[in-house]
This record gives sequence, C-alpha cells and structure tokens, in this order.
Amino acid sequence: RDADARLDELLSALWALQRPELKAELEREAPEGGWEALHARQSRRLEITKTMLEPFPGTRVVHLCSATDELVFVAYGYDGGSFRVETSLLAEGAERTLIRFLELTDAQLAADLRRDEAQLAQIDQELAACGDALGAGLGAGFAELLRSAEHIYYMPHPYGSVDLFPLGGLRLDGEWLATTVTISRT
Repeated sequence: RDADARLDELLSALWALQRPELKAELEREAPEGGWEALHARQSRRLEITKTMLEPFPGTRVVHLCSATDELVFVAYGYDGGSFRVETSLLAEGAERTLIRFLELTDAQLAADLRRDEAQLAQIDQELAACGDALGAGLGAGFAELLRSAEHIYYMPHPYGSVDLFPLGGLRLDGEWLATTVTISRT
C-alpha cells in the first residue's frame, strides 16, 4: 500500500510536469467511505495509469526529466502480468554525452546535406559510441523493461531542453533502441 501511494505521488508529479494546467496532488485527504472513497481511489493517477495500460502489456511509457544537476528516466507498464515502474539516473558525466549526441545529430544533418560520406561515417561511429555510453549508464531493471517492450510512448519534459534527445538514440546490447521497438513521441 505504501509503495502504491509513493507511485501515485510520482505519477502525479510527472502528470503535473507534462501538463501545466494539472497540479500535483501530493497531499489529499482520504474520504471516510462509500462512493466518495471509491471515487477517490479510482481517481488516483496510479489507478488511471494501470487501467489505461492493462490492455497493452507490451507498451511502456518513458519520461526523461531534468532534475537539479541530474537527468532521470522513468519507465512504467505491465510486464509479465504485473505493473512495473523503473527509474534510472544517468551516470555522472552522462549529461555531457547527451549534449555531445545532440551536437553530432546537428553535424550529421549538415554533412548529409553536403553529401560528405567520410564525415558521415565518422559521425555515425561517434553517435554509436555516445548511444552505447548512455545505454550502459542505465539501471539494469530500467534497461530490461525497455528491452521487453513492443511499443514505447516517449514523454520527455521540455525543461533543460532534454526533450531534444531522441529515445531511439539509446543503444542496448549494441543495438539502437529505435531498431528493436517502435517509439511514439508524445
């Protein structure tokens, strides 16, 4: 029960970050009983999320959030019949790798427009190294939840411009995530 309450707080905060008109409901008074208690329980973010995702066991939702001096991934969805939530802090220094990845994608576009095959090959190698480093820095449970997905809804938060990072740029076990699972950015 306590774990569910903590997950509900996390989802409430994520929902509030995603849509400014929503507020995080971190401290709610619990109704005594009857219809009000039933409605309050069914209105919890965790219950709503579970209900939405239950018919889609291969679907995951992934958030990338910029916290104070840290980047945090949050993923959730049904896995093996139970609802699962995983978080992963990017390792120290990973923000530089992420920034370098974004710089390389800009350089790749420019080289592609110039049809500079030599530079494209060099950029591809460096992008793969960045993707490998970012993927290796994820928590094992988080990476496992991504690997088991059939589809991912990616919801990066715009704070700190981390929303520019494409989730498919992660590499797990030497493969781009975007080549192993479909990803919809929302």
